[in-house]
Amino acid sequence: MRTGETARLVMRFEALSDDLPEGISFVFNLYRADGVYVCGATTLMEGMAPHPPAGSGRVAITFPSLPLLAGRYHWRVAVNDQGGMLVLAEAKGVCPFRVVDEFRSVGVVELEREWEVRLGDGMDRRDAAHNADGS
Repeated sequence: MRTGETARLVMRFEALSDDLPEGISFVFNLYRADGVYVCGATTLMEGMAPHPPAGSGRVAITFPSLPLLAGRYHWRVAVNDQGGMLVLAEAKGVCPFRVVDEFRSVGVVELEREWEVRLGDGMDRRDAAHNADGS
């Protein structure tokens, strides 16, 4: 995928026991291949109430414009209890993927930005370009 493209992560789960907790929450964590922790969130952090227990289900997370820079990445996904503290099930290092970019930045993420450069005459580059004809 390319920097800024939409990404969608889908997790399916199935309980191996009939002994279900009072409620469940869901987790994603994103890591760069070298182990750098990029981002993580839970349904609880998003303000969602704990979900009722279920023997199986599907969770999808869409990232409309993933700002990752070039590199290899992978996910950790988990089902937690209703308080978000007890991990009921997890999968590490799943759905590995590679990002390519246009070499506009280095690091982990592409940050939106606007440059303003003021030179000794007090004019920024944009002003100088617009006023090259003396106007």
